[in-house]
Amino acid sequence: QEQIEEVLEFVTSIAIHIKLAQRKKELEDLKESQQRQISQMHRISETIELDDILSMIGQDLIEESDFEGFLFNFLDDERANFVCRSICLPEEFKAIEKTYLQHSFPVSEKNLDSIAIRSAEPFILHRDDVINQESQAILRFDRWKVSSLVIIPLMTGGKESTGIGTLMLFKQVG
Repeated sequence: QEQIEEVLEFVTSIAIHIKLAQRKKELEDLKESQQRQISQMHRISETIELDDILSMIGQDLIEESDFEGFLFNFLDDERANFVCRSICLPEEFKAIEKTYLQHSFPVSEKNLDSIAIRSAEPFILHRDDVINQESQAILRFDRWKVSSLVIIPLMTGGKESTGIGTLMLFKQVG
């Protein structure tokens, strides 16, 4: 019984140190994340070219996540069309990126970008869900071997503001 009490006392005393070490690791991870964000913001603030800013943001998102490609689509001045302003496709599709860059497509009821802007909410679409979507979405899933797609509306001041475009991030099958 005496040995058990000694072991219990020892374990209790080191548990505090273990907890502190865990907390230290969490704080170090948080600090590293914040430093990365500060560095990203610093790089972005050094340029005024929209295309460069979009490319930086997109590349950072791909590096920090499991996503393999992105598109930034913005509404034109008449708010009648979306225009692809920045794109990054997986290596096997790099050759067609220029085809999509500056490509314009109409705002429509079933268009995924339009849905995101109207709802002012990001949404996820998986391969199994795409069957009920517009033909453009179905083609995108098939052509680029997409397994899931996240569409984030770009709102100028929160949910109640006007949407200016979307960020589309995707993962491939496999």
